[in-house]
Amino acid sequence: MSSWDKLLKRFLELDHDIRFEEIVKVMKEYGYEIKQPKGGSSHYSFVKPGCSRIVIPRHKPIKKVYVKMIKKVIEEEMKEDESRTQLLHESVVSYGNC
Repeated sequence: MSSWDKLLKRFLELDHDIRFEEIVKVMKEYGYEIKQPKGGSSHYSFVKPGCSRIVIPRHKPIKKVYVKMIKKVIEEEMKEDESRTQLLHESVVSYGNC
């Protein structure tokens, strides 16, 4: 199992030892841009066109509610990847039948 797969598994299992840096890694991989807080706030925003803004405070430990938010993002991205793979497979199969 790759380190990426292990990281995703930790989120999906709602691991209580998730670090903020791991959240940043996952969100950037899925195309989110991180917006740093201004004025001394500890709340970081993650934005992606077509998706709701996600705001997460940089605290230790990361509270479970925020890990659940990232879990939902991962699950949605996995569904999208699965749909794209299925469409690609269907188009290859239909192309091969010409």
